[in-house]
Amino acid sequence: MVSCPGPVLPAGHHVPLTGEGRVIAVLVNAVPPVILSRRNRGTYATGSAKIFVGVALLALVLVIGLATAGDFGFTIDEFNTDDYGPKALAWYTSGFTDRSHFETVEQWLWAYGPWFQILTAIIQSFKLADPITVRHAMTFLIGLVGVATLLPIARVTVGGWAGVVAIILCLTTGNFYGRLFFTPIDVPFMTAMTLATLAIVVMAIQLPSWPATIAVGLTTGLAMATRPGGVITHAYLIAAMLLLWLEVLLTNGPPGKATLLGVRTVIAIAIAWITAILLWPWLQIGNPFTQFAVAYRHFWTLENVFAFPSWDELVTSNALPWQYVPGQFLARLPEGFLLLLGVALVIGILAGVAFARSLIASWRKRDIRGLQEPLLMLARARAECSSSSRRL
Repeated sequence: MVSCPGPVLPAGHHVPLTGEGRVIAVLVNAVPPVILSRRNRGTYATGSAKIFVGVALLALVLVIGLATAGDFGFTIDEFNTDDYGPKALAWYTSGFTDRSHFETVEQWLWAYGPWFQILTAIIQSFKLADPITVRHAMTFLIGLVGVATLLPIARVTVGGWAGVVAIILCLTTGNFYGRLFFTPIDVPFMTAMTLATLAIVVMAIQLPSWPATIAVGLTTGLAMATRPGGVITHAYLIAAMLLLWLEVLLTNGPPGKATLLGVRTVIAIAIAWITAILLWPWLQIGNPFTQFAVAYRHFWTLENVFAFPSWDELVTSNALPWQYVPGQFLARLPEGFLLLLGVALVIGILAGVAFARSLIASWRKRDIRGLQEPLLMLARARAECSSSSRRL
C-alpha cells in the first residue's frame, strides 16, 4: 500500500501523486481536523517549538547587537563606503546628473553596488545616533536578516531544527559575529546571496510558481547589485532547473513542463538584470552588460600579492602552504562547529555513495528506465519539501 508522503496539507494544496497515493491523499484531507488533531498534535507542537526557539534566539541577538553597536571600531572599508553612500544617493536625487560617486570616491568603489550604502546614508541623515554607530547597527541588522534566512531554508529542506543549529553555529563563530558590524560590503552580499538561495530552493520545489520566479529574479538581482560575484546565482538557478528538467524527462512528467521550466528561468534572469541595473549606477552609464563585464574583469584580474606571518612562518598570499586553510579552520571555528562539520562530511559521503550505487544498479538492471525509481524517491522528497514551503 502506498501512503501519502509528507504531512497533511491544508485544503486547496496537494502533493503531486498518481494512482493509489492520490486516492489516499484525498481521503486523508477529507477527514475532519478534530480526528487528526491527536495524531498531529506532537508534530505541530514540535514545529512551533522550532519556530519559537529560532525567533527567540534571533530576538535576543538583536537586542544585544543593537546595544553594543557603538562598541566596535571604524574600519577602512567603512570610511570609504561612508563617503560612497551619500554621493551615490545624490546620483538618484539629482536626476542622474551628479557623478561625484564616480569621480571623488576611492577608485573602483563604484564597481560595487551602492544600495546598502544609500540605505545607510538615509538612516544616518535622521541623526538618531552617532553616524558610526548607525552604520554599525545597519550593517548588523542587514546581516541578521541573512542569518535569519537560515530558518526558512532549513524548514523547506532538511528540517527546522537544522536552521536553529545553523544560527547558533554562525553566531558563536567570533570572526563571523564580529564582522556583522563592520564589513559594509561583505555582509550585505552574504544576506543577498542567502536570500537568493532561499528563493531558488522554493522555485525548484514549487515547479516553479510565479511568486517564486519573481522572488528569484529580485534576490539574484540584488546579489549582482551588491558585488559582481553575485552573478554566480545564475549558475545555481540553472543547475536547479536542469535537475528538474532531468526529473521531468526520466519520469514522463506532464507535457510542456520542461518548456515551462525554461521560460520561467529566462524570466527570472531577466528580472535579475533589471533589478541590478536599477540598483547599480555603474550599469546605467553605458551598455549594462559591458559595464558589468568591466567590473567583473577588474576583480577577477586584480593582483593582491603580499606577505604575512602565519604560525611563525612568513608566507605569501599567492603561495599558501597546504596546511594554511585547515589551520585557519581549526583556529577560527568553534570546536562544536568543527565536530558537526566532520560528522556532516561523513554522512554526506555515505549518502552519496549509497545513492550512486542505487543509480548504477538500476542502470545495469533496466538501462535508463531503471533511473526512474531513484529519481521518483527524490521527487517524493521534494514533494514533502513543497508542502513545507507552502506553509512559510
